[in-house]
Amino acid sequence: MQYGLTLRAKPDSKAKAIFAKWIELALQNTREQRPGIEIPDAIYFNSRLENGADIMELEEEMRYTIEKNKQDAERQQMAVIEAQDNRICKLNKQTIKPPCSYNRQMLKLNNRKKH
Repeated sequence: MQYGLTLRAKPDSKAKAIFAKWIELALQNTREQRPGIEIPDAIYFNSRLENGADIMELEEEMRYTIEKNKQDAERQQMAVIEAQDNRICKLNKQTIKPPCSYNRQMLKLNNRKKH
């Protein structure tokens, strides 16, 4: 019978160096408008790494953070498109929004192409 105690080795210098490169790459992706991590996230991950956190846990946390940031960016992009569509509709004094459905379809197609 086991009682929930699991021993894990602290990451060695090679594992730390690899994960540090992943952090830099994720930051670079954010700068280039691709899914990645923000500076506070990088500080958090570097701090956890230096304190000997489990690499597997850090990888999972980073994946989650990148996915969450990606979803947030997509929501913001949709909000901007919706606001633009509303302005166009107001300018055209229309009660229906034909540009809205077109722009949403184009955004969905672009997002699918990226994956």
